[in-house]
Amino acid sequence: MFQKGVSLRDLVTVNPSGKQTGRKVKAETECLSIACVHSTTKRPYWRCIAPGCKHFQAGNRQLRRILVHAMQCSFISSQLKDFAHGAAITLNAPGAKVNPKQIQADTEDQGAPPHKKVKTIQGTLTNVATTTGKAKYQDEVNLAIVELFAVSGVPPTMLDSLQWKKFMEVATRSKCNPPSSTTLVEKLIPAEAALVRKYQADFLRTCVNLTLTFDGGSTRKPSSVYTIHVTTAERETLFMEGCDATDERHTAEYIEGLVTKVRGKSKLDA
Repeated sequence: MFQKGVSLRDLVTVNPSGKQTGRKVKAETECLSIACVHSTTKRPYWRCIAPGCKHFQAGNRQLRRILVHAMQCSFISSQLKDFAHGAAITLNAPGAKVNPKQIQADTEDQGAPPHKKVKTIQGTLTNVATTTGKAKYQDEVNLAIVELFAVSGVPPTMLDSLQWKKFMEVATRSKCNPPSSTTLVEKLIPAEAALVRKYQADFLRTCVNLTLTFDGGSTRKPSSVYTIHVTTAERETLFMEGCDATDERHTAEYIEGLVTKVRGKSKLDA
C-alpha cells in the first residue's frame, strides 16, 4: 500500500526490456500497471498505467490488487476498464466458476487457436474426480460467503476470527479453506460485483423504456457519494454505479459525465 513519506515523484519506471527473473508477469498485469522502484531504496512499487492517475502501491505487482484499482479508476480508458472487469470475472468470480455456461460465450478468446496443446498428468479417475469436486465445492462455498457478507453487512474481519474458522472447519468437515478477509475484499467481492454488473447490462439490453436516475449524498466519514440507478418499465430498479466524488467539483458537467459513462458502459441505447 502507500508508504508514508513516498510520492509518485520518488518512483522510477523499471525498464521493461531489461533482464527479467522469476515468474513471468501475466498479460493482465502488464496491460494495467507499470513496475517501478524507489529511486533511493530500490524497493519495488507499481503504479497505475492510466495517464493522470497518481495511484501507486508498494511491493511487487499482485494482479488482484491491480484489478481492484483498475475497475474503479476514473482515469483509465473504458476499454482497459472493461478488460479489467473481464479479467476479474474470469480469474476470481465464484459465480462464474459455479455457473460457467452463463458467461462462456463472452469470455471465449476469439483469436485463440481452436486447439491448444497443454501438459497432461496421468492420474486415476478417482484422483481427477476428487480434485475437481473439491475445487467446485470450494467455489460454491466462496460464492455463498460472498453473498452472505455482501448482503448482510457483516464485517469482513469476522473471517479472520478463530470462531469463524472453527465454524467452517466443523460445517465443512475440513473439506474447504475459507477465504481471509483480504481475499474477500480485494479479490472475491470485486470480481463478483463485475459479474453481476455484466449480467445487469446484458439484461438491460433486452429492455425498452428505461429510466436512468442519480442521487448524491454524504457518508459519516464524511465522503461525497453519487449513486446511479436504472429502472425498467416494470419498475424494477438496478443499482449501476457508486462514485466517490469527495475530491470533485459537483458541477453539471461532472454529473453529466458520470451519467453518460454509465449509459455508455451499459450500452442502454444499443
